[in-house]
Amino acid sequence: MVGGNKASLIGQYNQIHDLGFDFLFSKAAFFDIVLPLTVGFVVVSGAIALACYMLTFSLLKMHRKSAVL
Repeated sequence: MVGGNKASLIGQYNQIHDLGFDFLFSKAAFFDIVLPLTVGFVVVSGAIALACYMLTFSLLKMHRKSAVL
């Protein structure tokens, strides 16, 4: 970067900058970034929902047993 002319540096930046947008919309970005994030979100949200459901179910079941006795 030091000692290069301005036009050369701008040309190199434009070449590299365009590569970022090409990678962002490629299949590699989808399978490396978007798919793992989506699968992770679904798994974690499903686990949290199941835990909340089981907690609510067990609390209702315990409350019903104490009300019957």
